[in-house]
Amino acid sequence: MASLEKSKYQGIFLNRTGKVIHKNSVSNNQMKNRRGGKDKLNIEEAKSKLMGNKVENTNELVTVASLPSVSEQHIEPSWIDVYMSGKYSANTLEHGCKYCVKDVDFYYYQTYVLPNEWEITWHQNSLQAGALCVKMYAWYAVKDPLHDDLNADIRDDTYDQVYIAGSDKSSTNSAISAVGGIGLHRKVDQYLFLTQYRAGTPGVIGAQSSGMVEQEGTQVLATNGKYVYEILGHYYNGSSKVGGYGKIFEFFVY
Repeated sequence: MASLEKSKYQGIFLNRTGKVIHKNSVSNNQMKNRRGGKDKLNIEEAKSKLMGNKVENTNELVTVASLPSVSEQHIEPSWIDVYMSGKYSANTLEHGCKYCVKDVDFYYYQTYVLPNEWEITWHQNSLQAGALCVKMYAWYAVKDPLHDDLNADIRDDTYDQVYIAGSDKSSTNSAISAVGGIGLHRKVDQYLFLTQYRAGTPGVIGAQSSGMVEQEGTQVLATNGKYVYEILGHYYNGSSKVGGYGKIFEFFVY
């Protein structure tokens, strides 16, 4: 059983005899496409994207996670198993069923979620913070499925993240591409964590170290000149998500 679990984290699914059933890990070509046709980011490029002109003071907040030597969790999925709740006609049309589980390309999943969770007109730093939340929430769900009772990694509705097929927008696609090849994990042990978020209150940043990103708060922080690492750090650093007081999250590139 332990070997089955380890293989799953590597994106390889085995039956109980040890035979490979299928692999759920992104190929090098897929990964390059998800980075907008670019090669793997180096550490300075990642810092520039996430930290702007504050790079020189933030060396401790970014790490390079080599695949697969740092952690098997750092292999990006190729797809995600989504339960179609029947609430969205676009999903029924796209996938041909209600109350079913469908494999959805992991990249397109993000593009069909972010515009339904973040306002598409918001500041790019807010949208990029949202893109990381959406991606890492889904990534965590693939590695540790949230709905075993449905044989699904995730639902398409507000139980998890709202997925509506064909709903992508240029502003949110740009944000997703901007953080392509970048993820986040707990610095203390380099484990992924469930990057939860909620709506929040317009004009209010929300509580520090709550472990719950507030969507409205990300826009306030972004319009006040905060960068992605500062926005996410406000909510996650010092929270139980990353190990408690004094602990922080860490970016990784892949």
